[in-house]
Amino acid sequence: MEQTLVAYLRTVPDFRSAHGKRYQLDHLLLMIIFGMMSGCYGYRELGTFVKANRSELVALFGLNGTAVPSYVTFRTILLGIDFDALNRAFSQWATQHLSIAEGDLLSLDGKALASTTQDHSSSKQNFLCILSVFSQRQGAVLSLCRYHNGHTSEIPTLRELIEALGLRGVTFSVDALHCQKKR
Repeated sequence: MEQTLVAYLRTVPDFRSAHGKRYQLDHLLLMIIFGMMSGCYGYRELGTFVKANRSELVALFGLNGTAVPSYVTFRTILLGIDFDALNRAFSQWATQHLSIAEGDLLSLDGKALASTTQDHSSSKQNFLCILSVFSQRQGAVLSLCRYHNGHTSEIPTLRELIEALGLRGVTFSVDALHCQKKR
């Protein structure tokens, strides 16, 4: 039986303390998704999006009064959320709608995220990277994982992701970085 995105988002643990909590986490996550689907990616853009759609969001989520979250709330959520739990919830929901067939071509690639570099002038710089698995036939991302390049690299992360997918009979396309002999 298929579950809704909301049901999966409710499985993401809420890291916030109960004191002063005005909005449910699943409602905030849905507002972020709605905003991003509308082209609003920054904190302030998300805040502007919810203000512009205040009446619809109040009605949809049954919010008390007419107040909607500010951009500061979205910043707090996006910085504090358990990425792995959110990724797992979203992937579980999305895979209900995807089917991988034998012979499918899956592309894997990692990208460093802008503005996440730490110690930029040091040889020990660290930045956040996202590794994605994209289904060519379905035109959709099947899975994501993140890693910090200061702790690991794309090579072992990619191997772990492929093993976790547990797929057989598909072709993986990777860049030349992964064409290395084991020593």
